[in-house]
Amino acid sequence: MSAFNKIKKIIILSSIISIILLFVFTIDIINDEPNWGWFDIDFDNVKVSYYGTLISGLLSFLAILFVIYSLADQREQILDEKKDKENLLIEDYKSRLNLLNSFLKNILSEIKLQGERMEEFYKKELEKPSQTHLMHFSANYSFRRIFEMDILVNYKAIKYFFYQDNDWENLFIDLNNFVDFYSENLIEHREKYISHIKDKVSRQEEINFLCKDFFDVGDKLINNYYSEFGKEDYLNHSWSNAVHEFIPAYYGYINENTEKKEQTDFRVLSDNFFYEFILYAMEIRAREGFDNRGSQELVGIASSIRKKIFEIEMYSRHYGENIEYYFKEYFNVDCESYKNFESIKNKIEAKIV
Repeated sequence: MSAFNKIKKIIILSSIISIILLFVFTIDIINDEPNWGWFDIDFDNVKVSYYGTLISGLLSFLAILFVIYSLADQREQILDEKKDKENLLIEDYKSRLNLLNSFLKNILSEIKLQGERMEEFYKKELEKPSQTHLMHFSANYSFRRIFEMDILVNYKAIKYFFYQDNDWENLFIDLNNFVDFYSENLIEHREKYISHIKDKVSRQEEINFLCKDFFDVGDKLINNYYSEFGKEDYLNHSWSNAVHEFIPAYYGYINENTEKKEQTDFRVLSDNFFYEFILYAMEIRAREGFDNRGSQELVGIASSIRKKIFEIEMYSRHYGENIEYYFKEYFNVDCESYKNFESIKNKIEAKIV
């Protein structure tokens, strides 16, 4: 029971007693006047004078009680309104933390999912760096919605629910730091990934053009030998025979990948085809030297292809190692960063359950 309710009950009780006394004194004064009549009052009578003074005092006392009651009632209404406003504010804080908690759940889920994608990507990138590997990024708007929330109200909400914790302000700062970091980090990774894919595709196209140049020169070399030595004899020459054996083996591998719907592994091309061709070409050169029909150009193109494949692999491994680092440090659910972020979400959730 509030203090104002007690005061109001005392006033009501006092008023009832005063009214009872008023009736008692009135009845008493009537009994003392056997010949009394309505509006026939002897104001010179001492008892009447005393009665009037007493009634005046009681009525004044009642008036004071009513004034006090009115003030107490008004004060109670003011305090009730203030309490209602505080309750509404508390509900607003709680609703805000509920909303914040929902956004954080979604963000942590997205971080976990992106971590799984990053892990899958960097393993493929390191295993077969010359191939193109995809990594998807979801369109997550929870970060933006948190940024759109009034940060001052968020601060007050966390302060209200965590005021007993000595480090509540650090919790608020850490929360915003994590949201800022992961938001910017995901955007940065998306931009770097797009740049990486564009650059890799450009390098792959460059290698493809070099392969085309290799076969154009090779076809020209075979045709020259065919024109000069005829159908029966043109393959009896080392350079034309070397190119002639290379071409079907190369296209056999390409067709096999096409049938399996697999990407061409440039490392296989480099090691199993162009490297072997260069070794064989060096043996021919040691015996016969280069011919004047394009053999030296073929060796040069093959060497350029191997160099370009090495460059694309080195570039891709570097990028894959970078993704691996960020996965292990920030996007793995077992890493310290993710656990600390999750613990903040759990603390907020515990306050609103």
